[in-house]
Amino acid sequence: MPLIRVDADSFADARREVAGGVSIALDLTDEEPTPLAPRALTGSLKVIAAGPRAEVDILLTGKDARRIDASGCTLLPGLVNAHTHLDLTHIGPLPFDREAGFLSFVKQVLSQRLTDADAITRSVTLGAQLSLQGGVVAVGDIAGVAAGQPTLAPVDAVAATPLHAHSYLEFFAIGTSELANCANLTTIMGEAATRRYQRVRVGVSPHAPYTVSLHAYEHAVRVARHHGASICTHLAENPEERAFIATGQGPFRDLLDRINLWNDTVAATIGKGATPLAHIKPVLDRALHAEVPVLAAHVNDCDDMGLMTLKKHRVSVVYSPRSSAYFHNHEHFGPHRYRAMLARGINVCLGTDSIINLPAAANPSAARISTWDEMRFLFARDATQPRDLLAMATTNAARALGMKPAAFTFSNSDPLAGLIAVTGSTLTDALRASTPTTTDIQLLALGRTGPWPTL
Repeated sequence: MPLIRVDADSFADARREVAGGVSIALDLTDEEPTPLAPRALTGSLKVIAAGPRAEVDILLTGKDARRIDASGCTLLPGLVNAHTHLDLTHIGPLPFDREAGFLSFVKQVLSQRLTDADAITRSVTLGAQLSLQGGVVAVGDIAGVAAGQPTLAPVDAVAATPLHAHSYLEFFAIGTSELANCANLTTIMGEAATRRYQRVRVGVSPHAPYTVSLHAYEHAVRVARHHGASICTHLAENPEERAFIATGQGPFRDLLDRINLWNDTVAATIGKGATPLAHIKPVLDRALHAEVPVLAAHVNDCDDMGLMTLKKHRVSVVYSPRSSAYFHNHEHFGPHRYRAMLARGINVCLGTDSIINLPAAANPSAARISTWDEMRFLFARDATQPRDLLAMATTNAARALGMKPAAFTFSNSDPLAGLIAVTGSTLTDALRASTPTTTDIQLLALGRTGPWPTL
């Protein structure tokens, strides 16, 4: 087995940080170059040793190891992006029109959403490349609808990339569309079950409470349970959602009226004064009873009762801080409560949301979709502890996606999902960097196996 030894100033994972000159030794088997990450070693990765250089010297005595010099850098496990929309990568960054509001943003996305499978593949492939350039080796990706219906095209596309992915099939089902679209979900999940994806698990993504009825959410839980799948939903994201759930009025009600989806079934459950989290609690009850894991994206709108609901129902939360700032959600809901969630034992992880809400790179060659930049954002804004941030972008995110957290640590118990180097002698120094560059993240190795537990 070929041995790889990487020398650096320090390394860190969610469990520990070692500085002052370190080495990580890896067994690399089944090496197979990949065009999307041509500079990275790709194969099955096993950590043989990780520690101060002198200790690794002793362990490797008499063994021939290829050396990689990462001086001036900190080594980290490959990162996880727990919430992204790779099929929207072709759109690129766009400004947000605050006056027009969130619905204007939604219309912009829908107008540019792809329906052709080849075009979807190109967009997802570009998104995967930008993710790898940002040190991300695993994603929770929303496989967006095509012409309003669930499609396996984004799942097939991400499965053809080197990324490990939990791909959630998005569907909309509310009012007059509820029965037909629930039936479509059943059909496509059955079709997904016949596929043999190597590095991808397929989940269900009922889009949001303003596009999916409670009955349709419950159907999603039944379908997920039948297939041993998980659920990811957008929840408590924006003030328009809060207004719709509480009062049955606002832009989303106007939209449902305009496209002839509103009916008495929707009216029976909307407009009862509830928060989005309280509204969806009966669905969370069913999911908990059915042992269907739930991942909630955003949760910008969360009161103390919401915190209790998340904790009781074992809901993981994926926070996309730059997306929340892009939509100015803090002006409506106050600071995001991710630290209160973590303090209560709620599993919180990091995502980027889509490329649309990310800032355009000053240097196009430095473009990327990376949770490293979410970590840097929170470190600068909130002074969040570096290892807490690293856990949110590795082990917490892996747990939320049903992957093995150990695959995102320098443990020798499981194959490693990936290895990256970030510029800086310590994790804190690396997070202090003011602007991304073309070289502040290097993907050194990409694991072909490791993140998924045996079903």
